[in-house]
Formats: sequence, C-alpha cells, structure tokens
Amino acid sequence: MATPARTSPWQIGFLILAIAVVLWVGYGLVVPRLFMDWQKSSQFGDMFGGIGALFSGLALSGVVVAILMQKEELELQRDELRRSVAAQTSSSESLGKQIDVMQLSAQLNALSALLAFYASNGGNQFPNPKTPGYLKPARDLSWMTLSEINDILARLRTLTGQH
Repeated sequence: MATPARTSPWQIGFLILAIAVVLWVGYGLVVPRLFMDWQKSSQFGDMFGGIGALFSGLALSGVVVAILMQKEELELQRDELRRSVAAQTSSSESLGKQIDVMQLSAQLNALSALLAFYASNGGNQFPNPKTPGYLKPARDLSWMTLSEINDILARLRTLTGQH
C-alpha cells in the first residue's frame, strides 16, 4: 500500500500566496471593467471593508493559537528535560557504584593472590606490611589477609545492597 505524499508547509504557503496574488490581480482587472464610474467602484470596494476586518481578526486569533500551541510544546520540552536530567543523574550514580565495586574487586583479587602465595610458602618468614622491619610467619600474614578479604566482602555487600 502506497503512502500518500506529504505536502510540505512551504508548498502550502506558496499555493496560498499564488491564490492571493491571482485574486488581487483579478480584482484589479475585473472591478474597473464592471464599474466604469469611480463612485460606484468606490462603493463596491467599501462593501468589502468589513471582510478585511474579519480577516484581520482571524489572523490575530491564528497568532494567539500559535502562541498557545508553542507554550504547550515548551512545557512538554521542559518535562522531557527534567526526565533526562533525572536519568542522567541515576546513570552517573550507578557508574560511581560500579567504579567502587571494580576497585574493591581488584583489591580482592590481589589479596586472593597474596593469600595463595602465603599458603604455598607456609613455613617461611616474610616482612610484616603493617610494621616494616619485622618478619612474620606466613600463617599469621594469611590471617591478616583473610581479615582484609572479609572487610572488602562486607563493603561489596553494602555497595550492592546485599546484607
């Protein structure tokens, strides 16, 4: 099924302008031929004075309607902008949470690797990260690492809303 061709506002405006020019020129050619006397011609022209006022009133009402329609469109646009701002704010907050979760996940992965290293070297002594210069056994450092992992998991649960 073929869709009908849409007429652009420019085409409609040009058509109205062409009709107005034809009527104006026709009026200028016909009236002097019908009324050879200027007085009768003047009376004939005065007869249309009320119609001119009518069209002026219609034009004014058209302007008022256009302004009201534009006001409605602006209100709709403002509402759309408000919704857009709210969505963007929500998206920004979600992105911030996602960054926090990714950072905690990276820390968790690093601590997991460290815990695996300590587990594989259970009897060895390693520098204590909390107090430089002192050595600690791997099993003590494993407990410290497990404690840090539990802290990170608790923060992840808080960020993701799981309790």
